[in-house]
Amino acid sequence: MMSLEAPRLNITMRFLDGTGPLSPATQVVGTSDGGDSGQSRIVEGALHDASKLRELSTGCDVVTMEIEHVGVDGLAQLEEEGVNVQPSSRVVGIIQDKFAQKVGDYLFVR
Repeated sequence: MMSLEAPRLNITMRFLDGTGPLSPATQVVGTSDGGDSGQSRIVEGALHDASKLRELSTGCDVVTMEIEHVGVDGLAQLEEEGVNVQPSSRVVGIIQDKFAQKVGDYLFVR
């Protein structure tokens, strides 16, 4: 969904997807940034692969996600290295743990 609106806002995006160049995002943004870097807009790999998350983050101002099924440990490593991850790995970890969400809601209601 972000890939559809980003070009209208002059935002260049990169994507990590297991299907690589066959991903739906490729149909919207293409495979190359068209610049001198020749950097691919599509990184093929698993969302839990820390090395692929690192490859994705190279040259990015912000790393974000549309789904929460991403490697929290890999995101935490990126944050330790100074990468701006939004939402943070801590928040994504809570989103992944439905029990923690409910306990958290209970604590806030008190």
